[in-house]
Amino acid sequence: MIEYYKLKTIELEKELSSYKKIYLDTKYWVLFRDVALGRNKDNRLCEIFSIIQKNIDLGKIICPISYDIFIEITKQKDPNTLSKTIELIDKFSQGTTLISDPDRMEHELFMFILSQTKQEYTTNSVWTKMIHIMSPMIPEPSDLFSKEYKKEIKKLWIDDTFDKLSLAEMMKVGDITKIPHLASNLHNELSNEKKEHYSEQDSFKEVYMSEVAGILETIKELNNPVANVLKELYEDTTEVKLEETQDITAFNNLIYNIFDLNKMNNYLPFIDITAGIHASVRRDKRRNYKQNDFHDFGHARSALPYFDYFFTEHSLKNLIMQKNLNYHEKYQCQVASSYDEILEMIEIL
Repeated sequence: MIEYYKLKTIELEKELSSYKKIYLDTKYWVLFRDVALGRNKDNRLCEIFSIIQKNIDLGKIICPISYDIFIEITKQKDPNTLSKTIELIDKFSQGTTLISDPDRMEHELFMFILSQTKQEYTTNSVWTKMIHIMSPMIPEPSDLFSKEYKKEIKKLWIDDTFDKLSLAEMMKVGDITKIPHLASNLHNELSNEKKEHYSEQDSFKEVYMSEVAGILETIKELNNPVANVLKELYEDTTEVKLEETQDITAFNNLIYNIFDLNKMNNYLPFIDITAGIHASVRRDKRRNYKQNDFHDFGHARSALPYFDYFFTEHSLKNLIMQKNLNYHEKYQCQVASSYDEILEMIEIL
């Protein structure tokens, strides 16, 4: 039944192809919430809100969310502000979200491998609906039903979750405010580690490649998506012997070397953007990690490869647009942080 889910995500991607996609980081969801509640009457912000709302109603733009947005909005303690934020998200996103980081990593690996092997293969899209934001949610019906009837139940469930289930309705089913968050001290740990290993002699490329290596090692240990991709593509052949660890290591080495040769192009943006941002922070002697950095970095790697516009904080905009990265140009995503910049971009939609 996962194949049917994949087909639904591909259909969704086709539907979204006619829209301009705007990624609003959490700051702008909160600002728009306050506009909707009448708490913020800034003329320029109200104009931005009005233009975006009008173009959503006209079917010109859409504002999907990501897992990092989902996590951050659930931190709100006030049920009224939380409810209004979710109401806005349901309207502006039309219930659409990027798939989770691990699923997106697998998707990007699939696309990279397929580009090299020229294989014919049906993979899912990076877009899905709210209930599948952490992973595909397909419940297993009771064994009291026949195999065929269970398949029909799953199919109906997937159809309903794509067509009807909103984030507001998800709240009624379960308490999403109890979702676990990142360890609160992680930013201090990384700042101390950065100071311990800092060297002015290390070039940006050296630090970047050490980050790439670290990411590849981490994902190998966490339900290794490389192994999952290879297994799904080659499980019926002798091309890859997955029981041998060296096969996965060899593939990781291949990815590392392509990055090192600057030949990855726009494949594997998850690794590229994560490594580049962390390398830039590590190279900046005066900058420590901040508690909210990890969600901010998540916004960047979600927005840049898959959205047309990214509205964010001034500091994050400067980081991703600095000379060593230039991610806004590489991934053809317009990035703005000020009201004036945003108005200039959206007035021509």
